[in-house]
Amino acid sequence: GASVHDSGAHLSAEDYAKFYKMSPISYASKIKTPLLLLLGMKDLRVPPSQGLNFHRQLKARGTSYSRCLTYPNATHSLSDSVATEADVWINVVKHFTAENL
Repeated sequence: GASVHDSGAHLSAEDYAKFYKMSPISYASKIKTPLLLLLGMKDLRVPPSQGLNFHRQLKARGTSYSRCLTYPNATHSLSDSVATEADVWINVVKHFTAENL
C-alpha cells in the first residue's frame, strides 16, 4: 500500500502494523535504561509529538527513569543557538553522571 501521507493516499492496516513494529514506542515496555529525550519543538524531520508520546508511554508504564527536555525554538539538530547547544550538552553530561545509572 501507499505510505506517503502527503499524497492523500490511505494507509492499509498492514502498513500501520508494519510502521508500529518499526516504531520505538512498540518497545517502550522493554526499556530499562534511564533515558534522556531532547526535543526541538520546531523539528521538521521528526514531529516533537512523537518524542512526547514516547516519554508519556515510558512514564505511564513505569518502565524506566525518563526525562524529557524541550527546546521551543530548536530544530532537529538542537544546534540552532549557542544557548541551546550548551544546555543540551550540560544536560547530557548530567544524565550520564547521574546516580540513577
